[in-house]
Amino acid sequence: MRRILFVCLSGLASAGFSHSQEKEPEPVSEPEMTSERIRLSYVDPARCSQLLKLYGVNVGAPDAPVDPSKLPVVVPLPTTKFHETVPDHEKVFPQTEVDPINELLLFYDPTLPEAAGRIRRIIKEQVDLPARKIMIEAMVLEISSQSLEELGVQWDFNRGRDTISSANFVNSRLDGSNPNGTLKLGSIAYPADVDAQLDATVTNVFAEFNVRLKALVQDGSAQVLSRPSVLTLDNRMAYINVSEKIPIANTKFVKDYVSAVDFREVMAGIELAVRPRINQDGTEVSLQINASVSAPVPGKDQVVRGMSDVVLATAPTLSIREVKTYARIANDTPFIVGGLIAKDSEQVLKKVPILGEIPLLGALFRSKNEKGQKREVIIVITPSVLPDESPSHEAMPKDEDLFDRFGHRLFRDAYRIRSEDTFDLRYLTENKGLRRLQEVADRIVTDHRQLENSYPYENFAKGAVPGEGALVRRQIYEVLKRQDAAKVLDREKLIFFRRDEALGSGFKVRFLADYLKQEAPFVLTEKGDGRAVGLCFRMTRDAMGAE
Repeated sequence: MRRILFVCLSGLASAGFSHSQEKEPEPVSEPEMTSERIRLSYVDPARCSQLLKLYGVNVGAPDAPVDPSKLPVVVPLPTTKFHETVPDHEKVFPQTEVDPINELLLFYDPTLPEAAGRIRRIIKEQVDLPARKIMIEAMVLEISSQSLEELGVQWDFNRGRDTISSANFVNSRLDGSNPNGTLKLGSIAYPADVDAQLDATVTNVFAEFNVRLKALVQDGSAQVLSRPSVLTLDNRMAYINVSEKIPIANTKFVKDYVSAVDFREVMAGIELAVRPRINQDGTEVSLQINASVSAPVPGKDQVVRGMSDVVLATAPTLSIREVKTYARIANDTPFIVGGLIAKDSEQVLKKVPILGEIPLLGALFRSKNEKGQKREVIIVITPSVLPDESPSHEAMPKDEDLFDRFGHRLFRDAYRIRSEDTFDLRYLTENKGLRRLQEVADRIVTDHRQLENSYPYENFAKGAVPGEGALVRRQIYEVLKRQDAAKVLDREKLIFFRRDEALGSGFKVRFLADYLKQEAPFVLTEKGDGRAVGLCFRMTRDAMGAE
């Protein structure tokens, strides 16, 4: 019995199950950690971090160390007061920082690049997205009421609790002759404490509006006061101010009839604040509009006089016409704000000197003429949603020679590329096979950043096209040829490389003019004898350069 027990214990000991010697567990190594900066183009880092939490991404704090067991971790870079420092003119420059802002720090395990790639895709495709662009064009006109009726810019509807009995807008276009012109009226809300509100959508009723308006301007019945335009983003306010500052003198009296004069300024002109909001498919735009037109009233300045009828100060009387409203209109459709009416009256007194001032009888020797004019200001606002794919839109200037710059001594020549200078590359940009390869390359590069600049991914990632360098060089060549840029080159300073025959390797630098004088002098003549010299370069796999 003892022998059997001894044999069993010996077998357990040899198998490593000895109760006296236990094997120690191997220590668990922490995962490797690396980091990279992610530049945010549109969204704020703090808001981006909040959105990443919704996707289950671990977000760290700038003042706490990163836990390697929770990788990947995103940390927004903190901002400092020195990023927003703007010095005053009369003060010294304060301390500032010029490092990049609006960035995130991404900590991840390099052995698991797919986890970091998921975060990059979420930021690129779901979080860091640009707002849509919209062009706001405004036109402020001053027009007589009679001429305004010719345009049909008139809202006429009878209010009812549930129905609208009649509605007219551009009457000549809504009488049934234009089936494409429609005016859709929605419900009218009647809260207890506010006026009725009309929900209207206007489409295709301005086919002849611009034509009629130009005719009125040419006839002198309408005057364009201002025609500003501004490019803004979706749900961002655009502010246009075309005004002048009118100084007003303030006189203050102190002891012994001594006066002190200072000035204050009032603004008179056109102010327009518009906040657009684009619907999902870009076919409609909701507008929040605040428009104001102010101008001095002629002949109604307030005059302050002192002793001996001395004018001490004057202040103009301002006519202010302001409107605040909400509207929802179709894209590229003018929206008209009317009803800003002003009445000007002018009195002209004519009299015979001395006789016209006689009491009672003086009325026979003087006359009074009073003229009145009724003017109305209308504001035409046209929103235009710009496409995100194409960089060309209404905000870009025309192709004019004014943007070119040649012949300067201190600055380089500049030429603005025109539409006729570029090739039609839609056969590449719209190629489904190429776009599919670009999407695959983007996905691979997002997960494996080390492949971003390696072949063949560099030829497809980030919208790249294989051979695009050759296309660009060809376009530049066509521009230079069209501009005859070769005439400004000094052929005496042109050089080229030629293989060193004496050494059997390497290259020698030679001037092209000297070579042509020696080998092909006919090229330097005006006729050229119908012959030319060609310089050929070739790359060899066993050489470090060209020969």
